[in-house]
Amino acid sequence: MGRKTKFSKEVKLKAINEYNSGMKSFGQIANDLGCNKKTVMSWVRNYDSIGESAFDSNSIKKSNSKQLKMAAIHDYLNGEGSYDDITKKYNIYSKSTLISWVMKYNSHKEIKEYNPKGDVYMTKSRKTTFEDKLIIVKYCIDHNCEYKLAAEHFNLPYMVKYTNG
Repeated sequence: MGRKTKFSKEVKLKAINEYNSGMKSFGQIANDLGCNKKTVMSWVRNYDSIGESAFDSNSIKKSNSKQLKMAAIHDYLNGEGSYDDITKKYNIYSKSTLISWVMKYNSHKEIKEYNPKGDVYMTKSRKTTFEDKLIIVKYCIDHNCEYKLAAEHFNLPYMVKYTNG
């Protein structure tokens, strides 16, 4: 399930129109809506880059390939544009997404394909013994802490509340 947005598509488009027509500044629009100025700025940036579809409600998170992520990272690191420029070029929804990719890359962490494994979030919970938990933890450690993979392998929901009992 996607995130529920605080503002409708219509409100966002009206705000963008007010800004683009010169009727109001980012600050005035943000003040009227009771939100952050940067939020309104991101709406305009996303609209300029993707169009109205940037505000369509999607139930599935957009998937960016490893190749797209690496190309965007390299463009930024090679000085081919700002975060905003690269975000627009590759139709990346948020510049914070690009920033996190660059930080991960600079920390020498692997840039991976996005694989949501949505079904592991909806799996029914089951009782696990202490021994089961040890096996699951060992599996996670042996598989580079891939929690979603472990959840899928052991047919467990991704988020499990473990209790003693």
